Amino acid sequence: SFASTVDSLTITPRALSVESIYGSVSFAGNIGSSFPLGNLVINSKGTISLDNVSTITTQGGEVTFNGSVDITSSDLTVSTNAASSLGANIYFMKDVNSFTTQALSVNSGAAEVFFYGALGSKASMGPLDFTAAGGISLFGNLMTRGFPIDLTGPIVLEGNVLFDTTGGGGVP
Repeated sequence: SFASTVDSLTITPRALSVESIYGSVSFAGNIGSSFPLGNLVINSKGTISLDNVSTITTQGGEVTFNGSVDITSSDLTVSTNAASSLGANIYFMKDVNSFTTQALSVNSGAAEVFFYGALGSKASMGPLDFTAAGGISLFGNLMTRGFPIDLTGPIVLEGNVLFDTTGGGGVP
């Protein structure tokens, strides 16, 4: 568990890799918000809980969430293009859920974003805003509670995908 913010020590981006083979991983503060990380890899057999995390930032380094992600308490922005870098790929390897309709904004700059699981399968998401000049690959459904889904960049449907904004909200 990380009970506070996580940043690089200086303006030189540093990598962070977290491995949990038996349980969950939780963060309770922003990641790379003061000094962006080089890259971020979180591997968890359990859930990756992002509680009070509003920003995850790297400076041209990839971000990989290898575990189900639960977003609680804050809207979340994940960006890999800090300090005018071209960006890097962002990978969500399993489902992503928010339990009080948090928004999810993802920006990979010139790179790609991959969603291998569904978004909002257990608890619907708030607004979704994804920007990736290299492409947005979707393998699962995107479900919001009446909130819009905004996708900027080439969209690649890797399987049958349902865009569900029941109760209002626009789709791409």
